[in-house]
Amino acid sequence: MLKSYIEFLNESLSISNGIKQKDVPKTQKILLENILNLLRLTENDVAFIGSAGKKKLAEDLSNNINVAIDLNSVLKENNLELEDLEKFIQLQFKRINIKVVKENNKFIFKFPINGNFKKQNNVDIHLELVENLEWIKFSRYSPNLRKNESEYTSKYREAVFHALVESLDRKIISYFDTNEKVKEYQKYYYSHSEGIGIVNKTFEGKNGILKKSIILENSKRIITSNPQEFVEMVFGKNVKIEDVSTFEKCLNIINSKNFEFKKKVETIKENIKSKLIEFNLEIPENL
Repeated sequence: MLKSYIEFLNESLSISNGIKQKDVPKTQKILLENILNLLRLTENDVAFIGSAGKKKLAEDLSNNINVAIDLNSVLKENNLELEDLEKFIQLQFKRINIKVVKENNKFIFKFPINGNFKKQNNVDIHLELVENLEWIKFSRYSPNLRKNESEYTSKYREAVFHALVESLDRKIISYFDTNEKVKEYQKYYYSHSEGIGIVNKTFEGKNGILKKSIILENSKRIITSNPQEFVEMVFGKNVKIEDVSTFEKCLNIINSKNFEFKKKVETIKENIKSKLIEFNLEIPENL
C-alpha cells in the first residue's frame, strides 16, 4: 500500500547530508515499496545500483541512493508515450508529497531516511530509467565491501572495461589515393550506460588531411548490450559474467596464461593505468 506522508514537505531548501550504511536497508525497502506502487512495477523492473548499502562500517556515508528502472516497463504498464514520462513521474510522486526534478536524464528527489518523514532527515535519490536493465546491473555493479568482495570500487572495474575495448583491433574502411595513409576506419568504444559500440572516424577534413581523426556524424552505434556477449568479446570465449565482477577478478584473467589476448596484455595494462588517471584514482601496485 502507498504510505500517506502528510507531514512531510519535500522543499528545495531541504538539505541532504547523505545516508549512513546502517540506515540504507530500511530506507531502500520503503523506497522500493513506493516506487513499485506509484509506477505499477514489479521488483524485476527495479535495481539498486552503486555503493549505498555496501560500505564496510555502519557509520560510513553514501551521498545518495541510485536506482535503475526498466524504461519499457514503465511505459507499457502505465500506457505512456515517452514524451509524457517526465510529467507522469512528477505527478505520481507528488501523491506522497515528493517533488521530483529532472537533471541530466535522471529524476532526482529527496526521500526520508528510514521512512521517517517527521524528522525530515533525507537522502537524495537518483532515479534513472534505462532501456536495458540487465546491462546496467552488470556495468554498474558495485562490490560489497562489507563482505570483503573487493578492495576497489566499481570505477576500477570500469577502467578495465574501457581499456579492453580500446585494445580491440580497428577495421580499416578506406585509404587516401596513395593507399599508404588511412582515410577512414572503425573502432570500438565502451558505453557505461549502453554497451559496446562501433564508431567511424576519418582523417579527411574540409581543407585536406587531418593530423588527428574526427568522428563521422551519425556513425556511432551499439553492437551489443548483452553482458555475456560483451564479456566474451573483451575477455575471451570461456569467460562468464560472474568471472569479472570485481577489479581483482578482471586482473586475474588478464594475467592468466589462458587469456585469449595475451599478446596485448602490456597495451591493455597501460590503457588501464591511463583510464585510472583519467578517473582520478590511484594506480594499484600490482598493475
